[in-house]
Amino acid sequence: MTLPQTYIGVDVAKDWIDVCDPASSRQERIPTDRRSLRSFAATVGSSIVVLEAAGGYERSVMSALFEAGRLATCVNPRQAREFARATGRLAKSDRVDALVLAEMGRAVQLAPASPRSAERQRLADLTAHRAGITTMIVAEKNRLRTAQDSWIWRNISQHIKTLQASLAKAEAEMEAVIQEQGDLREQAARLRQVKRDRARRLSNLDRAAP
Repeated sequence: MTLPQTYIGVDVAKDWIDVCDPASSRQERIPTDRRSLRSFAATVGSSIVVLEAAGGYERSVMSALFEAGRLATCVNPRQAREFARATGRLAKSDRVDALVLAEMGRAVQLAPASPRSAERQRLADLTAHRAGITTMIVAEKNRLRTAQDSWIWRNISQHIKTLQASLAKAEAEMEAVIQEQGDLREQAARLRQVKRDRARRLSNLDRAAP
């Protein structure tokens, strides 16, 4: 007889994680230093640990679990909130969040994620960095539209130029990582072809419109 898969929920904060293991009624708070996370990873057995993305703080937890050969997966916070609402878990606390993640794993039968290679992790970090720079550029351009003082206008303009230069460097680094990895290079080529095909179809539709 095959035993059902068990799940452990982990709510991640900057300085600690809250752990909920419904199978053993275990609930505890653990510091996020490397030694403590390695000790935690040694205790999870064959359970799948379910975390939600937490601004990058979840990465050290995932790394400790993967290094120990454990199973883990990271879910989107929006999915976790929707599951909590659907199951009536309206109360909000770190322990409740950890319980919700464990229950979500069991109800949905979440599969474990595969460990990322160093190259894929760097690409993910660069992608997040690029998104942050893009957000700042949009915010500064919005400020520039309403700037009345000439010195402030020039200062914002210079900041935008600096951000745009940083964006170009981040994109160049991303492209370098992609080109160094055959599988990433092929995926990027397919995505670019899809974008080109879509642009071509839209252009044809515009020309055909009366």
